[in-house]
Amino acid sequence: QQFYMRRFHPKSKRVLVFAPNISLLGNLDHHGVQQDWRVNPAFNLQMPRSTYMFAGITDIFERFQNINFRRHDASVFFHTEYLKRATLDLNYAAGTRINYTPAAGLAPFLANGNELQATLTLRPVARLKIDQIYYLTRMHTARTSVFVNHLTRTRANYQFTRALSLRMIVDYNAVLENASLIDLTRQKRITGDALVTYLIHPGTALYVGYTDRLENLALTSGAVLPIGFPSTTTARQFFAKVSYMFRF
Repeated sequence: QQFYMRRFHPKSKRVLVFAPNISLLGNLDHHGVQQDWRVNPAFNLQMPRSTYMFAGITDIFERFQNINFRRHDASVFFHTEYLKRATLDLNYAAGTRINYTPAAGLAPFLANGNELQATLTLRPVARLKIDQIYYLTRMHTARTSVFVNHLTRTRANYQFTRALSLRMIVDYNAVLENASLIDLTRQKRITGDALVTYLIHPGTALYVGYTDRLENLALTSGAVLPIGFPSTTTARQFFAKVSYMFRF
């Protein structure tokens, strides 16, 4: 594995650092058979107010189940804290992907795919912090979709006092597969979580929480069958925890 980077510091108020770079990687097994290699030229930009950008392309070889795959990828990453009360992270990649779990009767194959990761953090007031997270993963051939996966999380924290706080989380996970091409189970799930914390000091605290999970399942004629919308509670929990630290 090898990595090289050259940093430039232009006399500019908009670009603080410009850094082209390249990374190389290769692996062989104990018999000298190439298992993978990758070449990744890229560049980094650093700008004022904690703003960064990365972009690169990758040429990849991978050997999986004695099949040689040659694929490519392009990606871009962006982070900014330009606004005092908001932070944004964006990461997008697209190229060719390997279907490691094909449907029965199919060998692993190469398809097109892309991934998007986005995180927005808001601090509208000093005591409130909100995180919105979204992950998208897709794979498709020239004619049809292989699978799509959506993941979202909304998280809010509110600090009433120095000791008392409330945290709430809502998660959504959806896997939409093409059963003729990939061995995945279709799933849609919503999970809600609430936690109240009264923290006197580390080691001495009271926690009270509640969790509820909904899935796209229904009990019909003694069998559990998938349905379209996640409306059936499959897990529910209420809990309380007290901890106290003795000082000697």
